[in-house]
Amino acid sequence: MLTGVRVILVVPILCSLLSAQVPQRQDQSRKKSREPSHPSESQPSPKTAIFAFSRVGQILAFLRGDDLRVCVANWGSKQGFCIPKSVNDPGTSKRFQSAQSIAVSPDGVSVYFSATSTSYDNFAIFKLDIERRSSHLIAAGKELVGGNSFVSKLWLSPNGRYMAFASNTGYGLVLATTNGQMLVHLPTNDKQEIVQENVFGDVAFAPNSRFMVFCSYHAVRQEAWLYLYDFDTHTVRRLANLGKGSDLVSGAALSPDSSTVVFSAPTSGDKYDSYELFKMKLPDGAPVRLTDNSRADLSPIFFPDGKSVLFCSDSGVTAQDTRMVSLSGDGERIVVTGMCGSAFLDGGHITAVQWGVAPDTFVVDITTGESRRILEGLKLDEVK
Repeated sequence: MLTGVRVILVVPILCSLLSAQVPQRQDQSRKKSREPSHPSESQPSPKTAIFAFSRVGQILAFLRGDDLRVCVANWGSKQGFCIPKSVNDPGTSKRFQSAQSIAVSPDGVSVYFSATSTSYDNFAIFKLDIERRSSHLIAAGKELVGGNSFVSKLWLSPNGRYMAFASNTGYGLVLATTNGQMLVHLPTNDKQEIVQENVFGDVAFAPNSRFMVFCSYHAVRQEAWLYLYDFDTHTVRRLANLGKGSDLVSGAALSPDSSTVVFSAPTSGDKYDSYELFKMKLPDGAPVRLTDNSRADLSPIFFPDGKSVLFCSDSGVTAQDTRMVSLSGDGERIVVTGMCGSAFLDGGHITAVQWGVAPDTFVVDITTGESRRILEGLKLDEVK
């Protein structure tokens, strides 16, 4: 067992390391390594596939593919707008270049987004007031990570108080308040560790915002872990070792009642087609395998009823499929082929990304598998 590391930033954090281990597949006969068809590898950046959705107000926010402008629409009325690449703070004429990631506030009244900006030390995080159709600065990148960076993805807590993002500076996951106050770099602020930490996949906040789970890979130790950060005690601890060489970490999902976490991990070294889904009861259950096939099962999403999970299943050769499986491990089936599910719009429809030369996002009926482009029928005004 490793020794805990104390973190002193805004709050002290104690890292207690647990010993849960993902079961490893004994069959080592597979020769296939990670294939380039997975979107995190050599595929083009999904400029037309970056979306965020709030059920409150049916707000759809996305980055428009041709110019990476931030656009917002009402899912019901199909009416929306795209904002200019300028900041509405009084007395400034500062601009941003290309938006990178986007999230809708839980109350559906604001959109948070990150963007490259020479005006703000390479990148910054902004808040868009949907009613006023204007954006203002939340925090410049240098204030949050201390150097040049970009944000690969942005998440907001359900209570609207916190935001988390992954940056390319080697700081792992950055946690801050939604008014721009820096809180902590996770998993630790030990510079020898942070410099090599990389966070991939989704951060999963508990519905009550009392904790969150995330996965992280350490390049020097060449191992990945599943972590839990507790907002009440300001502590971070390791839940499970995802294995040596498992540098493809696809994130985690929490059940609606916060009792179970589902995540993806390899069962045979770092072989791409050995990534399977596992479930684990919180706070200290053992990982139990949900899927067992010759594909990479990634990016789990819980159904609203908490009884099943949706996930992306990739053969590494052909297109990805969206599949579902119950928490008992039964009833695995294909929901839609050729695209990966990304979020639930309601109990019967999901958004799904079709990767390729021109990535795009679709709305899919999970019962029939029928799909249509999510932007179909939207009318967008250009805000001057």
